[in-house]
Amino acid sequence: MKRHICLLIFFSAASSALGQQLSSEGVLEDAEFLIKKERKHLLPEASRFFKTAPTESLPVASTKPLAYNAPDLLPEFDTLACEDFFLHVKQDLVAKLQGNYVRGGHGNFHTPFLEAFLINKHYSRYVYGLRIRHLSAGKEAYGEENHNLMQLYGKLFTETLRLGADICYHRDQCQSYHPGYSKAIQTLHQVAVCKTLSNYIHGVFNYQVDASFCYLLDARQIREKQWKFNGSMNYELSDALILKAFTDLYLTRHSDTTAVCRNLWRFKPILSFKLNKFDVQGGFNLVCQDDVFYAPNYLRTYPVLEVKYDFYKWLQPYLGIGGDMQPNFLQGFLQENPLLASEVDLRHTNQYFVCYGGARGDLVAQVNWHTGFFVGKYQNFHCLVNSAQNPGRFEVQYDSAATLFHTFGELTYANQADTLTTRLRGDYFHYTLQELFKPWHRPHYQLNLTSTYHLDDKLVFKGAMSWMGGLVAQCVRTKVPVALDDVVDVDLGIEYLWNSRFSVFFDIQNLLASKNERYLHYPTRGFHCMLGLTYAW
Repeated sequence: MKRHICLLIFFSAASSALGQQLSSEGVLEDAEFLIKKERKHLLPEASRFFKTAPTESLPVASTKPLAYNAPDLLPEFDTLACEDFFLHVKQDLVAKLQGNYVRGGHGNFHTPFLEAFLINKHYSRYVYGLRIRHLSAGKEAYGEENHNLMQLYGKLFTETLRLGADICYHRDQCQSYHPGYSKAIQTLHQVAVCKTLSNYIHGVFNYQVDASFCYLLDARQIREKQWKFNGSMNYELSDALILKAFTDLYLTRHSDTTAVCRNLWRFKPILSFKLNKFDVQGGFNLVCQDDVFYAPNYLRTYPVLEVKYDFYKWLQPYLGIGGDMQPNFLQGFLQENPLLASEVDLRHTNQYFVCYGGARGDLVAQVNWHTGFFVGKYQNFHCLVNSAQNPGRFEVQYDSAATLFHTFGELTYANQADTLTTRLRGDYFHYTLQELFKPWHRPHYQLNLTSTYHLDDKLVFKGAMSWMGGLVAQCVRTKVPVALDDVVDVDLGIEYLWNSRFSVFFDIQNLLASKNERYLHYPTRGFHCMLGLTYAW
């Protein structure tokens, strides 16, 4: 530090001298400066010898081994009173199952009505029940027309199988009438025994087998005995590939003036697979018919093909071809018209080619639609005409080469609360016949509307309207066609639910009081109403 100060003073003095010389003479002369460093800074040497502090040795304490004593302690406690307290979860209330009910009423035209349905409710492995029904009517007295039913059935459920059986008895009676002819009573008795076997839990392989026996007898001692066997199965080969098979066997013996055996067997295997949005089903239909009079030892094969495409949720078109043998028996004809003449001509209808297509979808969440067409070629296409011997009864006539074109449209609506359900359907039929002059008693168009509405779980409103037109009958004497008026029927019903057990209903049929003539010389009754009660337990 001192050195720096000396240098600073020296340079300051030199600067002053030069400045003065420059100011006096104006010229800087050459000079030489000599700086010598002569002073030395000498420090004494430091002593770096240290001495450690003396330490005293610690005495070593003598240790003795520790002695342990671990006695067994057996404490005794007084018994404490323990109170159990369980928490219970509140269970939801389950509505009581009302499986049994009795329904009865009475209406104009001498119309008593009674129906009872009895069933056990306390067993999960099996169920059995009894059903009884009676309905009769008459313009002048009770019992001119009556229908009776008694059915006893039961089902047994195991871990893998479901077994079912029932026995049923029907008794139906009606009157035939034609101007100039006396009235005749037609009484029909039917006894049927049915059995069913199927797997209870659906899995990869599912099946169902049905067997039934039916015995039919009418007042003219016309009999029909029929054994019927049905079977169906499906096997899932993969998620997109399913193998299906359907078969049925009819063994029938019909006795009128002569006894005729009419047997029919059908077998239809189908392979169904899905590819992207396509759903394809293909196979064949093998039919073997053994009819003594019309087709002994008859064997025929029909193609089966159907293609569906899931285009959108609101548009799902489909197209298919096929064929089948439609079985015709006395029981089916009597259900269509119970006033058949004696010696009914029974033949199976050969549907040897069918082409159909259409589309369905959901317009919105509650509205569904379905439309399509159907074109079929038939052999033994049947129609009902008034009999020449007794115009009050009907006989069956066939056309050997008929073509039917059928188109339809259907619209269904159901609200989110399921309180309102409405269905509207319209159909149009066009017939091309070769032998029959007209499609006797077959409609050309029809329209059906049904609706049900539930109001506050107390009132149920029901309505139905049907319209059928284009009916043509044949005059017995002149053999000329007779155009029948359109059949228009409007039905209404209301039911008040007093509680879960008791209700009151009021039904109206043929609200317009139309003399609808579905078959020639057989107009329906006029305005009909019925008031009744229902009790369930």
